[in-house]
Amino acid sequence: METSPITRSIIRGEHSLVLESLRQGEDANAVCSRTGQGYLHIICTHARGDSENAWVPMVYQLSNAGVDLNHRDRTGCTATWVAIRRKLVQVLAALLKCGAHLDTAELEEAEAGRGVTRNDMLEVVRRFSPGYWEAVLDPNPFKVSRLVKAWARVNISRRGTGQTLIEFAKQNARDGAVVGLLLQHEASIELAHAVMAGDAQRTTVLLCNGGADLATADFSVRVPALHAFAPLSLRGAAERYGHVNILKLLQDRETGGPKSASVSPTHKAVYDWSSWGSLSSKVPDYVCQGRTGNRSMANQTSSAMCTVL
Repeated sequence: METSPITRSIIRGEHSLVLESLRQGEDANAVCSRTGQGYLHIICTHARGDSENAWVPMVYQLSNAGVDLNHRDRTGCTATWVAIRRKLVQVLAALLKCGAHLDTAELEEAEAGRGVTRNDMLEVVRRFSPGYWEAVLDPNPFKVSRLVKAWARVNISRRGTGQTLIEFAKQNARDGAVVGLLLQHEASIELAHAVMAGDAQRTTVLLCNGGADLATADFSVRVPALHAFAPLSLRGAAERYGHVNILKLLQDRETGGPKSASVSPTHKAVYDWSSWGSLSSKVPDYVCQGRTGNRSMANQTSSAMCTVL
């Protein structure tokens, strides 16, 4: 793993090569035999605070490929822990949006920080805590609404049992509006994550889904120059991460471009799916969440700093 194409691309900060490696079949859940670290640990180890945007798309790419967001290395440390220790605010936000869990030690570490970065870090932690699994149990749907408006992924499931968030919400939500919120925003958030990943093929497929809203926006983004929050659109997200190809796709769709698209060079058929249900069962595995069962991404955290590769 130390010399894999994905590892080399992460170290160089080349997210487009990480995406290509995943398309070629590289295992998103590969683990270093020496340290027990996964690719998310490597991202959090090598990302630079002054240029985090080069590494943020990799988090979404690996999440789309079914990576275990809460994998612990040999010291018991998660990638989320490394992001907090290294004050990687944007990488941390991406991990939490994808479904990473924050444990008590990680929350305490964020609280113990100092300076302006500490405030930014706590802002992210508070916005995404508690996560969906706890929020759906609240009698007030506000917490779930806050998460969907921050592009926190709905299409997640518990690692081990395979139970999806929506299944859990249908069985346990104390307010019927919660399930409606999740269903309403699921496809749009999947589209947003594809855009932030810079994955043109996945974006194209999701644009074919009638349930995805092109006007969706992330209300959790702060504009430093304005010292205020400002909604981030899909186009704004593509611009932020330098995804010129995604911008073209969005512009074509906004101007009434074709809705059908070939999924990949190895999939000759042209699809035009009209529902999220048919989408999840027909797109290629690297496009879908997870790898088995219902093909929903698994969602599953110590106090020691991780050992770098």
